[in-house]
Amino acid sequence: MNDIQITYISKYIAEGLSYLHNESIVHRDIKSANILIDNNGNLKIADLGLAVKINNNFQLAFHIPVCTLMYQAPESLFQVKSGYSFKADVWGFGCILAELVLGYPLFSVAKNYIQLIEVIITRFGIEQFENWPEITETKNYQLLKHKHRPGRTIEEYFLIKVPNINLMILDLLKKTLIINPNNRISSKQILEHKIFELDINVYNEVVCLINK
Repeated sequence: MNDIQITYISKYIAEGLSYLHNESIVHRDIKSANILIDNNGNLKIADLGLAVKINNNFQLAFHIPVCTLMYQAPESLFQVKSGYSFKADVWGFGCILAELVLGYPLFSVAKNYIQLIEVIITRFGIEQFENWPEITETKNYQLLKHKHRPGRTIEEYFLIKVPNINLMILDLLKKTLIINPNNRISSKQILEHKIFELDINVYNEVVCLINK
C-alpha cells in the first residue's frame, strides 16, 4: 500500500473517531476488521457492539470487556487505576496505521495478555513504561519486570522494518502509539497532523488506486 492510500484511509478513520468522540462515544474495538471500504472509496467504522457513551471526564473500569487483544491499549492491558477512555481508541488507530505501513498486524504474534505486554516492551522500549508511574504500580507490570530487556524506540522499530517509511507517517505513529494515554494525542489532534494538509485532489485519486 502506498503513502497516498495510507494517508487517505487513516484520515477518514480519524474523522470517524473524532465524530464518535465528539458525541462522547468510545468505540472500544477499533481494529482493521472493523474498517469497511467500498469500491468508491467510502470508509465506515463498523461494529459498535462494545461502544459506550460516557461523560467526558469519566474513565471506564476494567470489568467491562474491551477491544480485540492485539489492538488493546496499555492502560487497559495493565488495568491502571485511572481506567481508560477515548485515548484507547487512538491506540487502536495507531495499530491500524502500523498495519497499513507494515502489511500485517503490529502485535499479531501475541496470543495472550502477557505475551502482548512483552511484545510491546520489546518493540517500543521500557523507557515509556518507566516514565509512567501509574503503570509501574500495576500487577501485570510487576510480573514482567524481571523479564524486561532494553528495547528499541518506536522510531527505531519502524525504520528497521520499513527503511523508506514516510517520515510524516512515522511521526503520526509515534504520537498515537504512546504508552501513557495522557501523552497520546486525541482524535481531533490526529486530524490536525501535518500529513493531512495534502491537496484534496490527492485524496480524490485514491478511489482509482483502490479499484486497481
